[in-house]
Amino acid sequence: MMMGEDWNWQIIINLTFGIITFFGGWMLKVIFGLMNKMQDDYKDLHSDQREELIKVREDLTSLALSIPKEYVVKDDFKDWADRMDERFDKLEEKLDNLR
Repeated sequence: MMMGEDWNWQIIINLTFGIITFFGGWMLKVIFGLMNKMQDDYKDLHSDQREELIKVREDLTSLALSIPKEYVVKDDFKDWADRMDERFDKLEEKLDNLR
């Protein structure tokens, strides 16, 4: 009877170890599957972000190139304003001389 009892315990231990190993392997499979999905999502996000960065750089470059065409540099405007003041001063003198 002693031999049969040892045999039963051995079967219980083997079944328990088999079930624990099965569920442990299944959990590892799930975890690694989720990790692979996260890596794929990260790669997609990184790719999208890279494309957006390239577009933003192109937009900024376009803006930087268009600024000189649409806006006047402060020093250039000051020079122009000084010249206009000189011309109006000359016109004023001519008008004063006519009187």
